Amino acid sequence: MLPQKSPWNHKPTVAKRIPAIFVDEIDSFARRLDSGDMLVVAPDGLESMMMGMSSLSDLDLQKLKLEVSLEIDRRSLQFSSYFENAVRSVIPFLDAEDLSFFQWLLSCINSKKQLISYHVLAACKILSSRYSEKIDFNYSENDVKVYPKKIVPVQRNLSDDGLFIEQIPPKYICLVDGEVGVYAPYDSSGRLQTLFKNIPGYRFYAKKNGGDNSWRFPLERAKSVVSSFPSFFVENSVYGQIELNNLFEARVRKLKLQEYARKSNKAHTFISNLDLKKYNLFFHQEEGIHWLISNYFFSYKGGIIADEMGLGKTWTAAIAADNICRENNALLYVVCPASLIGNWQKELDKLGIKAEIFSDHFQKIPTPNRNSKYFVIFDEAHRLQDDRSKRFKSVEKLILNNNCLGKFLLTGTPIKNGRPINLYPLLLLFNHPLAINKRNYEEEYCNAYLGKVGNRNVWINTGASNLGKLSKKTNDIILRRLKKDCLDLPEKIRSISTVQLVPAVEKKYFQMFKERWAEHERKLREGEIKEGCEAVIKVGILRQCSSFFKVDWTLEIVENLLSEGQSVVVFSEFLDTINELEKIFKSKNISCGKLIGSTPKDERTKIVERFQNREFKVFLGSTKAGGVGLTLTAASNLILHDRPWTPGDAEQAEDRCHRIGQSSTVNIYWPQLGEIDEVIDAVIRSKSQNIDIVLRGKNVTFSASSVAQLQQQLLQYYQDEYGI
Repeated sequence: MLPQKSPWNHKPTVAKRIPAIFVDEIDSFARRLDSGDMLVVAPDGLESMMMGMSSLSDLDLQKLKLEVSLEIDRRSLQFSSYFENAVRSVIPFLDAEDLSFFQWLLSCINSKKQLISYHVLAACKILSSRYSEKIDFNYSENDVKVYPKKIVPVQRNLSDDGLFIEQIPPKYICLVDGEVGVYAPYDSSGRLQTLFKNIPGYRFYAKKNGGDNSWRFPLERAKSVVSSFPSFFVENSVYGQIELNNLFEARVRKLKLQEYARKSNKAHTFISNLDLKKYNLFFHQEEGIHWLISNYFFSYKGGIIADEMGLGKTWTAAIAADNICRENNALLYVVCPASLIGNWQKELDKLGIKAEIFSDHFQKIPTPNRNSKYFVIFDEAHRLQDDRSKRFKSVEKLILNNNCLGKFLLTGTPIKNGRPINLYPLLLLFNHPLAINKRNYEEEYCNAYLGKVGNRNVWINTGASNLGKLSKKTNDIILRRLKKDCLDLPEKIRSISTVQLVPAVEKKYFQMFKERWAEHERKLREGEIKEGCEAVIKVGILRQCSSFFKVDWTLEIVENLLSEGQSVVVFSEFLDTINELEKIFKSKNISCGKLIGSTPKDERTKIVERFQNREFKVFLGSTKAGGVGLTLTAASNLILHDRPWTPGDAEQAEDRCHRIGQSSTVNIYWPQLGEIDEVIDAVIRSKSQNIDIVLRGKNVTFSASSVAQLQQQLLQYYQDEYGI
């Protein structure tokens, strides 16, 4: 008979120590193995122990509880000793930013003050990640759990019989659940609650919501909380949190400095390799290029160049952007008013720069390019002053796309009309810190308040405040230089001349107004136009009449200048006036180039070039179409036949002549007819919100906080004085 092979695969046994309370279960398990019974194997580890606990007697459970408690104390003591030795050993090797926190830890260890798990874990992470080459240290997060999460402070007070009594203080600050907790009795006066609410990030953890009626604050506010409540008892771990916060802040500063140094080196190398001599630039333009490129390498990925009109922003931005695009094999997009497309194309051709040029009409602004990287230049960026407009939304979508390398915004009037609210949308496009909270920005810099318009509450944000502070906080994103500081340009002289109407002509003036107003009312009655904005329309008609009756004065000045062999630029706000002047110039054989909103794009550049080449002696244009972005230095005389409502637009128009390339004193002529011209001119000259002016021998005050408000007041004045 052959010997039978045993089904049991014998292997050497290894003795294992187990708690005595499990001996009965092991004995039963072994006997079932010997008899060949089917076994149901419980899960390993803690889960199997938990399943076995249900069969234990009360006495055995008490024994198990005691053994578990002893094991926890043993491990706690073992890791605590290991951790404390590591803290002592690492002190000589610590970096400056880590030293204070570890000195605090060591002082707690030496004085046997309890540490919390959050601080021990933070220290363990620092030891294992930053100093592993200096000391041998390993840990698991389970090791740290032996430390408490929260320590309730205890205050020792001397009783009347001379004994020390330990009590929880009535008002104290401690760390709890990853926050700074402040505990205090309810203050019926409300003063304490007000102090709590002055600290950012506060919350009240009410009992009805499962809390403990404490005030909670983010850990980074520990120092502010302690300093705000000097009479409160402060648990020791709060001071440790302050040291840990200092450590984190110091490390962030160090990383920022390292990143700044890296970017500075990169920008310096890039700028050093630029070849700017071939462009024959002014010194301030080279400085502007360096500033724009430096800003590109930092967090804003660009900047706002807000040099005064006439300092050559076009070349400065184009050369900087072109070099960035060449380095990154990217496209260059230029977005500008339609009237400036030809001018941009001409300047880019001079520089040998290729770019795609788009109108800034919201339907013409390109959508983000999904296939290529690109860089954006936006000219006349003050046209983005409404962050709710379709134009702004289209531009925002274009330049905040991941494929957009960066952006340069160009404007001669970054705070148009002296109102900081007009700067806010530009800051928003760069994610500037001041643009994080619009309400705060408006309250700080726009003197904003809740006012009344009729029966409605309206948030009024058109004021200005803290302009010096705003300038300092935006000098990292805005480059603003004046002509007087950069160029040895001849001066600009404004001359205001009063246009007097003889009684017979003045009668025609008001007759024209009545006829045009009657025509407006007829259109209203017959439904050709909708009712509304009556003040705006009436004041507009008055201005049109005033403009028409100044034509003879402008014609006389033009003829005098031409007789002296000079060229002249004439800007008007009204198409009727422009057409009337053009008709008169043609009848007198005066060569004239006209540029208005309807002038085709391809003709605009030709008109400017012919004027600059002195083929035309007179440049005639509307303030909106011709008063921005053009160079008209062939003339040193400019007649601003009508002034726009806003100071920035008037200066823009004047600086078509007063800019790089001008070699003569620029004479600006403002013909003034009637009270409307007087008030508008006073607003432009003073740039103030309240204008005191003498009209017809009376001292009258106008508010210029908004154009609509100013128009309403002007209309009321004319109704009172002239009955219209």
